[in-house]
Amino acid sequence: MGTLTIRTTDEQDQIIEQAQQLLGESAGSKTLLRCVTEYQRLSSTLEDRNIKLKEALNRVDELEGLILNYLNSQYALMSVVSSRASNGVERQNKTSPQVAKQNLNKILETLR
Repeated sequence: MGTLTIRTTDEQDQIIEQAQQLLGESAGSKTLLRCVTEYQRLSSTLEDRNIKLKEALNRVDELEGLILNYLNSQYALMSVVSSRASNGVERQNKTSPQVAKQNLNKILETLR
């Protein structure tokens, strides 16, 4: 077992006292050791959560792409149907990828 001597400033003493009260520890050394242990645990948890967040954001991007593809396909199908139904009459509702993107953004806003 080792001995640890720390010379602290008044500001650091206040921080340690606040941590003691928060953790319910009576000694500064126990407080510091517990803080180190908690820091390691929380760092690991944070790293895991960041990985899961990145995976979720990638999935959201993938789903947005799928929705956009679906909307573009739907517009293309409706264009074919409306052009055949009108027997050569010029379409009045032209669609484009920009319109599909706007509709996707509206859908996503609604979901959030």
